[in-house]
Formats: sequence, C-alpha cells, structure tokens
Amino acid sequence: MADKNRVPRPLGWCSACLADDQREHPAVTSHQGTSLCREHNAAAHREQQASLRLGDLAAQAQTQAEAAVEEARKILARAWHLRDQR
Repeated sequence: MADKNRVPRPLGWCSACLADDQREHPAVTSHQGTSLCREHNAAAHREQQASLRLGDLAAQAQTQAEAAVEEARKILARAWHLRDQR
C-alpha cells in the first residue's frame, strides 16, 4: 500500500498508481491535468496514438464509402439510361 504521507516530488505521485493503491511511483509528467509516472504516461501515449489511428481509419472508411456510393449512382444511372433506350 502506498504511503500517501510521504513528501512527493515536484509533480507529485502518479495518480494512476495511487488509484491502484498498490504501488507508488513519482510522477514524471502531467497528462490532461493528471500526474503520471513513466509507465502510465507511455500507456496514455499508446492509447492516444491508437485513438488517432482509429480516427484516421474511420475517415478513410468514410471516404471509401462515399466513393462507392458515387460509383453505384453512376452504374445505376447507366442502367436506367440503357433501359430507357430499349
């Protein structure tokens, strides 16, 4: 159990570690207003990168879906045009 009465370093103790109440690591950085140790900062960075990548993939999927809809419209228009010619 972490000794919460100890004097922390300038950034304090890692909030995530203290929340676990199992370990105590000094904070090395502040992320979104929360003090984090190296391990939790790396995890937050990986999570942020994954979120950005997911956003990029969603944007690509949206673009591909829009292109597919446009192509389907063109094919449908050609089919109607050929049908009208008969």
